[in-house]
Amino acid sequence: MVVTPWTTRRWSPAASHLLAGAAVADITPPPGGSLAGYAARVSASIAVHDPLLATAVAVSDGAATSLVISADLIALDPDTTRRIARDLRERTGIPEDAVAVAVTHTHAGPAVTRGGIGGVADPRYVEHACAQIVAAGAAALDALAPAVLRRGHGTLHGVATNRRGGTLTHPAVPVV
Repeated sequence: MVVTPWTTRRWSPAASHLLAGAAVADITPPPGGSLAGYAARVSASIAVHDPLLATAVAVSDGAATSLVISADLIALDPDTTRRIARDLRERTGIPEDAVAVAVTHTHAGPAVTRGGIGGVADPRYVEHACAQIVAAGAAALDALAPAVLRRGHGTLHGVATNRRGGTLTHPAVPVV
């Protein structure tokens, strides 16, 4: 298991009113598993083009802490996301309702849900991915350090397309 925190500085609650920490964990399955995302896809994966990651960001004001985790998967069952939040509570003490688990909805990743479009989920991989997602969340909490919140925005043309034939896209890229 390799979890890489983006910051490892320790923090003092008196030093800042805002704390933030982030971490990333690799959740890439080995080739040979079922792929998700296309009903017509029946063959197993044959290689890894890019790694799949679980990225976690923790933010705290010293009184309340929130954790957002995004995984490069097509979807997760509600029971699975609740289990991730429960495991994080048991491991770190963060309340389950302070944990948000999201997915990037990649159609180029492993099958991970019951009854999803595409292949059949491998329970061993799902267990492994969940453990890595929890590890990323715990590492982000461990990495909490004084932070400054800033916002910005930009535009990025040519990435999004309207697959229903229209020309409307939204190239704005907000950043916090």
